[in-house]
Amino acid sequence: MKWLLWKDFRLNWLIIIMALFIVVVPNLIAVTVTCYAKHDYHNYNGSADFSNTLFVSATSSLFLSSIVFAFMGGNAIACERADRSAEFLAYLPISRGKIITSKLLVALLIGAFIWIVNFSIIGICYLAVPQNFMQKSSPPIGAVTGGFLIAGLTFFCVTWLFSCFMQSQAISAGSGLFTTLLLTYAFAFIVHFFIVEENITIFWPLGLAITLSLASLVGGTWYYLRRVEP
Repeated sequence: MKWLLWKDFRLNWLIIIMALFIVVVPNLIAVTVTCYAKHDYHNYNGSADFSNTLFVSATSSLFLSSIVFAFMGGNAIACERADRSAEFLAYLPISRGKIITSKLLVALLIGAFIWIVNFSIIGICYLAVPQNFMQKSSPPIGAVTGGFLIAGLTFFCVTWLFSCFMQSQAISAGSGLFTTLLLTYAFAFIVHFFIVEENITIFWPLGLAITLSLASLVGGTWYYLRRVEP
């Protein structure tokens, strides 16, 4: 199992670098800008401005992380078909279950790094800033965390499904992104023209996203376990 984990980390090295960049750079820019404002502007509001700037950088990082989740799912299985290592794995005495488990664990670790860092920053900002300030400048923390969690999960699962079918990781990631955005547009179109918007609660889009994610993950995994490589 350790060999499989190391293999999957090596296959995802570019995605790991992308995740590090998306997490570190926005927050580093926020800290740099805040330090500059602290020394050069007299109307600097201390911890309130600093927390608000970090809140914006963390949410921006989470928004950009959707790209990481999409490429992570698209790269998961298709990359091994692209370099023909899938044929080599098929001849080894390793169960498909262990191969899938290793890929999901690596994806979970990368996703956990992105979520833990940014959600910790968001949580600290909500605790550090007076409640009335955060109410004026940002949505509820539950909506922020839940929305980004489900968005990342959806992008990963849909691109995972395409990765189980295709040989190109770029096409898998692109197809998953396009499909997810197309379904989002279709849902918004139906709501706007055929359903009274007042009857739509937050549970409708969240339920649709969770259902789509589970169906894609289970369907792609089932197909991979039954597929004869390459």
